[in-house]
Amino acid sequence: MENQQTRKVIGFDIFGEFPRNLKLESDIKFVDRFEKAGGNGISIEELSKHLNDKGFENYKLVGGDILITLPEFMEKTLL
Repeated sequence: MENQQTRKVIGFDIFGEFPRNLKLESDIKFVDRFEKAGGNGISIEELSKHLNDKGFENYKLVGGDILITLPEFMEKTLL
């Protein structure tokens, strides 16, 4: 029977610094404001450590650009 403890959580994120290969000025300004207010994002290793320290085991973290990683993940998962 499925319950909250049996569901796997899949987390997609760039993890860490935002990429700087942005083309739109509005995207560059957004990243600058975001990093100034909140700093760099957490690394995948650091987040994994915190989740493990809290006893979470049923998760998978996928690092990278979600426009690339999500379709790849779905293709592998659905095969």
